[in-house]
Order: sequence, then structure tokens, then C-alpha cells
Amino acid sequence: MDRYYGLILKEQVKMLKQYVKKKSRADQIIQELALTPSHTSQKYWQAVSQSELCIVEIEKLKNEMNYLDEKYNWKSLLHQDRFKFIDDDVLKVIN
Repeated sequence: MDRYYGLILKEQVKMLKQYVKKKSRADQIIQELALTPSHTSQKYWQAVSQSELCIVEIEKLKNEMNYLDEKYNWKSLLHQDRFKFIDDDVLKVIN
């Protein structure tokens, strides 16, 4: 794991961005449908379920990434080119 934690971290960041994007789309649908009488529709409840699922998955990824930080201290190495895939948006989510 010492050798490949950078690749693991890269895959986790990719998955984290996907879940954040899915959650924002689901939240947008929830907001749109909450203002209409169709807030009890199947589409609304599917969006709520999707949003909750994304929250759980984001929390799992945050915990895994923080574990890697405890073990390898990668947050102090962000100035290196091999960690250029980690942007400020990712750091906001995991902190």
C-alpha cells in the first residue's frame, strides 16, 4: 500500500467528485419539486433517496481519505506534482 496510495487516492478523488455531482443534481431536483404540488411524486422520493445515498458514500470516502492522510500524511505533500489532481473543491469536502 505504501507504493500505491497515490493511485488509490486518485481513484477516491474521482469517485468523490462523481458523488458530489450526483448529490447536487439530486438536490436540484428536490428543490424544484418541493415547490410544486408534485413533491410526493416518485421522482421526488427517488431524488431524496439518491441524495441520502450520496451523503453516505461521500462520508465513507472522506473517512478512507483521512485514514490515508493519517498513515501517509499526503495533505502536507500537496505541493508535489503527483498530487495535482487534488483541487480546492476536494479539500473543502474532506475537511
